Amino acid sequence: MSMMRLIRANTSSCFLLSTTARTFSTSSASASASAAAIEAERSIKEGGRNNWSRDEIKSVYDSPILDLLFHAAQVHRHAHNFREVQQCTLLSVKTGGCSEDCAYCPQSSRYNTGVKSQKLLSKDAVLEAALKAKEAGSTRFCMGAAWRDTVGRKTNFKQILEYVKEIRGMGMEVCCTLGMIEKQQAEELKEAGLTAYNHNLDTSREYYPNIITTRSYDERLETLKHVREAGINVCSGGIIGLGEAEDDRVGLLHTLATLPTHPESVPINALLAMKGTPLEEQKPVEVWEMIRMIASARITMPKAMVRLSAGRVKFTIPEQALCFLAGANSIFTGDKLLTTPNNDFDADQQMFKLLGLIPKAPDFSNDAKGKDFEAENLQGHINPMLQFSKRLASKGLMVTLAATSTISKSLIAEHDGPVKMVSIPDGSQGLSTQQWDSSLAESKEASDDDSPAARWARYQPAVSQGLIELIERHNKESPCNQFRVLIYDSMMPWCLDIAHRLGLKGASFFTQSGTVSLLYHHAHVGTLQLPSDGTVVSVPQLSVPLEVRDLPSFIYDTGANPAIVKTVTDQFSNFKRADWLLFNTFDKLEDQVSFLLAKHALVIV
Repeated sequence: MSMMRLIRANTSSCFLLSTTARTFSTSSASASASAAAIEAERSIKEGGRNNWSRDEIKSVYDSPILDLLFHAAQVHRHAHNFREVQQCTLLSVKTGGCSEDCAYCPQSSRYNTGVKSQKLLSKDAVLEAALKAKEAGSTRFCMGAAWRDTVGRKTNFKQILEYVKEIRGMGMEVCCTLGMIEKQQAEELKEAGLTAYNHNLDTSREYYPNIITTRSYDERLETLKHVREAGINVCSGGIIGLGEAEDDRVGLLHTLATLPTHPESVPINALLAMKGTPLEEQKPVEVWEMIRMIASARITMPKAMVRLSAGRVKFTIPEQALCFLAGANSIFTGDKLLTTPNNDFDADQQMFKLLGLIPKAPDFSNDAKGKDFEAENLQGHINPMLQFSKRLASKGLMVTLAATSTISKSLIAEHDGPVKMVSIPDGSQGLSTQQWDSSLAESKEASDDDSPAARWARYQPAVSQGLIELIERHNKESPCNQFRVLIYDSMMPWCLDIAHRLGLKGASFFTQSGTVSLLYHHAHVGTLQLPSDGTVVSVPQLSVPLEVRDLPSFIYDTGANPAIVKTVTDQFSNFKRADWLLFNTFDKLEDQVSFLLAKHALVIV
């Protein structure tokens, strides 16, 4: 997991790299007297706060639009990797027939919108949709049910809990929006592995009765309280374009920004007026209205994921780019949001490539089951990759091998020869290899930034950012000898998206044998069934039966360390899209395995 290689064509070289995210300085707010400038500088220096007055937020919101956009972008770059965007997929698992009277919603049974009431989707249908979303690049899967609340829905609620467990086991963040929930239900969702719960406030407390009469504003806040107390991330935002005044938009932001803890996700929705609803004649929201809301949310809640949510389908790519610049760093992707149209996967991938956006990795730092995960560099992967680099060099290729900073301290000093080696920072903030690999979370002196989860969270953004910057810089400086192929450790599947986005071929290097990799593949897709008696395991494509004890421990004891299970199984999250698969094995000894994998990509063993 510590290295990658990039091969240049012809007289080319291999390059393996990772780096920390670029550091940006912020300009002083003294150059501008706007509230956006003053509060942005304060946010950068002091972090988020919860004691905003409504007038303070109104002053930020009313700042000149270009000034607001500029200073929100500064806050965004300070608090986040500014090119990272979270990709989420939302599925309606129970459509229509809702008893609520939300004036914007086509799923209400009170309106004639053509949406028919349906039963809860089956487990197979939901898991199929989740797997499709993951393969398309989504890292969070959200399930929505058209319910006022979950009271009296014990059977359906138990099914939802099963869906949450299964999808979380696929290595995805999981979110639900099921209406109002009680404290006990929130705790059960947390135990099942739920990452976040969505419950929007929709608008200001003052304007709210004009939109909904069947559920009070305080009931919505009570649900958010249950979610927070259960340890689930809060996802809560609102909708603009409901006929509200700008002061109502300020009021919505004020309520969110003065919650005891800011929501981890703040979706900003633009109304899609649906025929048959009371709001069907509302005029479309203009992009400048979205930018003003997103930028204000970014300054007032700097750490939150601000989601450019419903209504995005109406905006052009240049308009969406301004929203990202203003601080949006999350989207819903997929051709439908519950029952309304949305941007499809392919269109979003084209936009990511055009704008140079980076998919955000899933974050399980709030998952109690994954807090003991050590962000190890898996040093056992280095030697096979080094030997492969030397073989490439022996064929006349110029090879550069980049290792993470914690590994290269010993690696670069010991190896000198045909393979050029470089050291790339990995977000470990100068820790020694021993410190990186040890469990600092067990030390009473360890800070939050030293926890394994925090270190792992820094790893992918650091590597991704550096990978893009170094490739782009090299190809610009050496136009006649550009990089062409990225060979990356299979434990880092997100490198493939970076390679393709930059116009390179991508090759996944599997350190372990084909058989072990095949076992992880079956674990990933859910086709490896362990016997209840713990004896013989029948594995597709393997002629020899195995006993449970023959399996990698991560497979038969998934509860020991779910985060590592996710890492080893995620090797196959996108391997069908790789240009080559490289295995450290013998095809004559594992011919059936090689044949299976060769169906998906060119396999070199």
